[in-house]
Amino acid sequence: MNQRDRAIAEDLAGQQVITAASRAAQMKRVDRARKTEVKIQSGIASAAKDGRGIVFTAYRTLSSLFEEMTEVEDLSSYKPTVVHKWPLDTGYAELSSFCTISGAKVDRGCLDVKPRKAVIDAIGERVILSDGYTFHFEVVVRGDGTALVLVKYDQIIGSRWLAIIHAETVPGHRK
Repeated sequence: MNQRDRAIAEDLAGQQVITAASRAAQMKRVDRARKTEVKIQSGIASAAKDGRGIVFTAYRTLSSLFEEMTEVEDLSSYKPTVVHKWPLDTGYAELSSFCTISGAKVDRGCLDVKPRKAVIDAIGERVILSDGYTFHFEVVVRGDGTALVLVKYDQIIGSRWLAIIHAETVPGHRK
């Protein structure tokens, strides 16, 4: 084998090693996603059994709930916006763009979000709307690779569970 043929063979072998490594990494991601999906399904079933139904049982990413997400780096200058108002006989209730992120394997942080219309509609149908109430979002990253997304009241203790998603889709999540 001459030098040119040897170089071609080495290049081909290198490409095969890279392809094999890429496939192995992809299989690990697929396996991890399958295991997380089982945990999500279990969490949804458990929540239903406890009377805390999950609104969006088919959603698996944060972007399926929010069409826009911007990380808030400086809370001292941040001012959330009102993304929706529900008119009431005596005033209105509001939905804020503010979203906190906390939990395992995440740098605690905040997002400014714009929820999708389906999320706004579902919230309006499932929460107690009263004059002066403001709602905001919270994402709780769990240690099992899932994250719970909630909408929370600001004036009373209470929340509605919107979705259980893959934690990897949450900004700031560490693997």
